[in-house]
Amino acid sequence: MERDTIIFSGQSNTFGLGLEWELDDELNSEEYLSKGIKIPIPRHNHYQKYWKQHRWTKLVCEELGLKEYNVHDEENRSIMGAGAADTLWHIIKRTNELKDILDKTKYIVLEIGYIRWWDENLHGKDGGDKLPNTGIEIDEYLNSKNPNKEVVAAAINWIGKYDAKLFWEETYRNLIQFQTDFPDIKIILIPWSSEILKYQLYNDILKDCYIGVGEYESISDFLEVNKLKVYHKAKAFNGNYEYNHTDDHASVEGHIKIANMVINHIKKL
Repeated sequence: MERDTIIFSGQSNTFGLGLEWELDDELNSEEYLSKGIKIPIPRHNHYQKYWKQHRWTKLVCEELGLKEYNVHDEENRSIMGAGAADTLWHIIKRTNELKDILDKTKYIVLEIGYIRWWDENLHGKDGGDKLPNTGIEIDEYLNSKNPNKEVVAAAINWIGKYDAKLFWEETYRNLIQFQTDFPDIKIILIPWSSEILKYQLYNDILKDCYIGVGEYESISDFLEVNKLKVYHKAKAFNGNYEYNHTDDHASVEGHIKIANMVINHIKKL
């Protein structure tokens, strides 16, 4: 079977969050902006058209003539998790169930660098894709109506015992196991935050996996220095408007630059 698919998994930049601030007419209207901006905003379904059309994952596949399998899309999230750590878990633990997808996969590209809560005994079970992962999601869950007491206790316990070094060591073990189990699928790692590089475990299996960031500390640093984040570009953050937080996801132009990095890396493999 021909390998014609790229699996993408990571964080919000991988599914294109923030692009709506540049592209949506309502979010750029005086009527909307004059009322003040509160982030996070609801993720309305019609924002998906901005994410899917302009995110770096689509641009990579268009250039290389490959098919995009983005785990963050609604139709894929329940199949393979909501982030890099849980996507790896699903692939390793559910190889036979995912065989049809994996047999078609040529690359798996992971946006890594931020800690996400992912518990095999909670997120790894049916309905686990609905549980919180990020700090904001955990906070919202703890303050929601009638949260599951087991999940609340586990979340508080995880935060209390949080150990970044242990998290990344476990992630690298999964990465190495994945590449060992699937030598025909090439892993590509995008270091979005410098956090991951502090705990990087060098291994011959992973030595060619990283997207180079040159003089920059991370992809996020590259975007910041070159003013390629949403808050650099979108009207909401560059006018006389009140807002509670800036949006530091990649801008439309930022997604183009990231796509080019990934494309160039793949062409050199």
